[in-house]
Amino acid sequence: MGWRRIVGRRARLGTARVTDHEICRERFPGGVAWAGRTGGGRSGDAVGCQGQDGKPAQGGSDSVRSAVVAHGRGVEGRLGLGKRRRDRRLRPARPRRTLPRPIATGNAESVRNTFTALLEPWPDVGWQADFLESWPHLRTWYLSEGLDARPTVPDVRIALTRHMPELVPVWDRLCELAGDDPVAHSFLGLYGRPRVIGRCSQAVWLGAGGPALLRNYDFEPDRMMARIDVTRWFGRPVIAMGQAAWGCLDGMNGDGLAASLTFGGGKAYRRGFTISLLLRYVLETCRTVAEAAAALCRIPVAQSQNVTLVDVSGDHALVYLGPDRDPRVTRGLTCTNHQETVTWPEMAMLSRTVERHAALEDALAASPDIETLTSALLAPPLYVRGSKTVTVYTAVYRPLEGVVDYLWPGKRWRQGFEAFTPGSYEHDYDT
Repeated sequence: MGWRRIVGRRARLGTARVTDHEICRERFPGGVAWAGRTGGGRSGDAVGCQGQDGKPAQGGSDSVRSAVVAHGRGVEGRLGLGKRRRDRRLRPARPRRTLPRPIATGNAESVRNTFTALLEPWPDVGWQADFLESWPHLRTWYLSEGLDARPTVPDVRIALTRHMPELVPVWDRLCELAGDDPVAHSFLGLYGRPRVIGRCSQAVWLGAGGPALLRNYDFEPDRMMARIDVTRWFGRPVIAMGQAAWGCLDGMNGDGLAASLTFGGGKAYRRGFTISLLLRYVLETCRTVAEAAAALCRIPVAQSQNVTLVDVSGDHALVYLGPDRDPRVTRGLTCTNHQETVTWPEMAMLSRTVERHAALEDALAASPDIETLTSALLAPPLYVRGSKTVTVYTAVYRPLEGVVDYLWPGKRWRQGFEAFTPGSYEHDYDT
């Protein structure tokens, strides 16, 4: 099944027929990317996902539509839901600062983070501007354990080709945009990177207004990419909170699949893929919870991770992953930063994962509606205000409506497939 009408509430979304290697490569004069070729036939096949029978999952669409790239502030972009609109050329904005910056406030400093929204179906000038600006900082972090600790570029290509071959043309394009630094090319494989540990809470809501995926992302603001991406690499649109250059922390695709990640609480680490790339992979190539769970379970992950999945049918899963364990797919509705049991007591105490999980379970059970549950995520103990780690943002994905709300206290930024608006929002974590 390709793009489809969902309970009469979402318009039909069509895509053009494009191959994995051809999608979005055409450009307007001036360097703005084009979303894809128009024409009849099927597209958007989920060639990288496996169903429960182990066979590749197939997706597709039966109508035609293109989308324009909008890169800049206050320019409304549309992904192709609803009536067909005449394609327009949009002027790219100037490169913008994406890294948080300290702001002097009396005798102290306040950390502010600027979140931006970029509609770029195939990696192009918008992605390039952000990456080149942040790369010096990322390069220092990536080499913090020495160059020998990181994989070579051939190692990265072998790993991607073996486990996520659909992403190889995307990685090649990113390497082209990043320049001729082999360290950047190795980094962009998101394979064998240094360990990253965050604190998060997430829940699935199946009541009125659902299904929905809600999450708090708790991390250090100065390590956030803070960019909301809209991509369309393989025919289906994806809205996601980007991280690690081309991975994502959470997101939703046009087929109604939503996904979100948390740290799983284990100490084990080995050379494997960063979970943000796995999340991007399933959103770009999978249609359902079953397909996404199967893909997650077959790809080697670097460290302990939890992934929550929900799709438009209401099917849901909580997937436990780790380099020292077999994957496990459960029907859990909530998770924080441990798996079946606590295996790293010191980290559990520091992150208060057990206390947060209990509070989230209570909030889910007691909430009469999704708004009440959302309010619980924006209040202690689920909402974190620390000296270093804070709740960087809250997200509520609604697959049935094709919209997501990014939330901060006093601020709601809604984006969706029907209308995506590039722009920016700056949040002060001390207010």
